[in-house]
Amino acid sequence: MKVVDRAARMALWANAWGPPVLIGSVEATFLILLVVVIFGPVIAERLRIPGIVGLIFGGALFGPYVLGWLPADDLVTALGAIGILYLMFLAGATFDIQAFNENRRSAIAYGLLGFIIPFTLSLLVVVFAFDVGLLAGALIGAMWASNTLVAYPEVQAAGLQKNRAVSAAVSAGVVADLLSLTVLAVATATAVIELEPLDNMFVRAANEFVQGQIEPTTPDPKLPIWLALPLLAAFCLWLLPKITRRFFVTVGRSRMQRFVFALAGMSAGATIALLGGVEGLIGAFLAGLGMNRLIPTSGPLMERLEFVGAAIFVPTFLVSIGLNIDPALLVDRNTLLLGLLFTSFVVVGKTVAAVVTSRLFGFSLAETGVMASLSFGQAASTLAIAQVGLSLGMFEQIVVNASVIAIVITALLTSYGTRYFASRIPRDVNEVPPVGSTVMVDVRDQGSDIDSFVALAGALTRKDAGLVIPYLVAEPGALEVSNARIAASVDALVGQGYDADGVVPTLHPFRDARHVARASQQ
Repeated sequence: MKVVDRAARMALWANAWGPPVLIGSVEATFLILLVVVIFGPVIAERLRIPGIVGLIFGGALFGPYVLGWLPADDLVTALGAIGILYLMFLAGATFDIQAFNENRRSAIAYGLLGFIIPFTLSLLVVVFAFDVGLLAGALIGAMWASNTLVAYPEVQAAGLQKNRAVSAAVSAGVVADLLSLTVLAVATATAVIELEPLDNMFVRAANEFVQGQIEPTTPDPKLPIWLALPLLAAFCLWLLPKITRRFFVTVGRSRMQRFVFALAGMSAGATIALLGGVEGLIGAFLAGLGMNRLIPTSGPLMERLEFVGAAIFVPTFLVSIGLNIDPALLVDRNTLLLGLLFTSFVVVGKTVAAVVTSRLFGFSLAETGVMASLSFGQAASTLAIAQVGLSLGMFEQIVVNASVIAIVITALLTSYGTRYFASRIPRDVNEVPPVGSTVMVDVRDQGSDIDSFVALAGALTRKDAGLVIPYLVAEPGALEVSNARIAASVDALVGQGYDADGVVPTLHPFRDARHVARASQQ
C-alpha cells in the first residue's frame, strides 16, 4: 500500500511540475531529449560518473515516472530503437575480421561459455528454488544469457576495437543473442501448442487483457527460425556486399548517398531478421559485417557514421532505457531482491565464462575484465524475452519489473567495468598497422594511367578496409594543375567504389611552410 501511495504522490508531483501544453509534442520532446543528451554526460563526468549513466538517469528524471516530460512509446522510444540497431551496425562495420580470424577459437569459446554458464545458472536457480516450470525457467535463463553492447562506445573511445578481448566479447554477444533467441523461439512454440486447447472464458479474457497491455518487440514470425537465419546470413554476408559495391560504383558517388545507403542496409538486415522472429539487432550487426570491407575504418565515411551514432542515436537509446525506470519499484522489497538476483546471474555467469576463457587462451587480467564487463550490458533481447514470457502467462509482472532493475544495474556495471579495465590495457606503441590500412599514392603525371594506378592502390586497401590518399607535391605556381590531377584521381577511386581524400602539399618559395589543399568526395 505504501508503494501505491508513493507512486500516486510522485505522479501528482510530476503533473504539477510538467508543462501540460507541451508534453507529447514533437518539438518539446526533441528539445528535452537534446538537453539530456548534451548535459547528462557533462554532469555525470563532473560527478566522476560515466557519461552513459548520466544519459540513463536523465531519461529516468524526465521520463513518465518522475517529471513526465518525455512520454514513453513516443519519439524517444522510436529513436532509441534505431539507436540500438545503429550501435550493433557500427559494431559489425568496425569489427576487425582479420583479428577475429586470428583469435576465432577464443571468440567462439567465449561466445558459447558466455551463453551456457549464465543460462544454466539461471535455469537451475529459478526451477529448483522458485518452483518455476521448465519452459519459464528456460526463458528466464535466456534473458540473462544474452547481452547488448551498451558500453561499446567506451572501447571505441579507448581505441580498443581491434583488441582480442573486445573481439571475443563482440563475437560472444552475437552468439549469445542468437542462442537466447533460439531458446525463445522453441519455448514460445511449445507454450503456444500447450495453450491452444485451453479455450475457455478465463483464457480468452486473459488473452484480451494481455493483448491490450503488452506489445511484443518483434512481430509474429513469418518464417521458421531454421529458414530465417540462413536467409538472413545469405542476405547480409553475400547479397548485401554485392549490392553495396554496385551502388557505390554506379549511383552512390557522394558520401551523403553512401551514408544513407548504409542506413538502408542496416534497416534491411534488421527487417529480414524480424521475418523469423529474431531481434533486429542481430540483422543490423550482420549487415554491418557484410559492409565491413566496403567502408574504410579510418575514412571520412566512417567518421560520419560514427559521428551521427555518437551524437544522436546511441545517446537516445540510453535515454530510452531510463524511461523504463520507475522509482517506485526500488522501494518494493521483493522486486528489488529479484532484480539483484537477476543481476547476479549476469555478473557471475559472464565473469566465470571470461575467467575460463582467459585461462584457456592466455588473456591478461585487464583483458579478462574488459571481456566480462563488456558482456554485462542487458537491454533489447532481455526486454523482448521478458515481454513474450509475460504475454504467454509463463511468469508474472514482477519478473518484468525486476528485469528493468537488473538492466539498470548492469548498465552501471558495464560502464564502470569497461572503462576501468580498458584504461589498464597497455597500448602497443610498436604495433604495425596492416599494409592496407592507409595507402598514399603519388599521382604525378609520369605517363601512367590514373585508373589503373589507383585501382592497384584500392585493391591493397580492400582486404583491410583501408583508405587511399592520392597526393602530389606541387611546384610554386602549379597548384591549379595539381588540384586537377588530384581531383581526377579521387574521381577514379570513387568510380571504383572506394572512399578517398586527395592531398596537395605546396612548398612556399619564401618560407619554410606548407600549405595543404584537399580534394575529396562531397
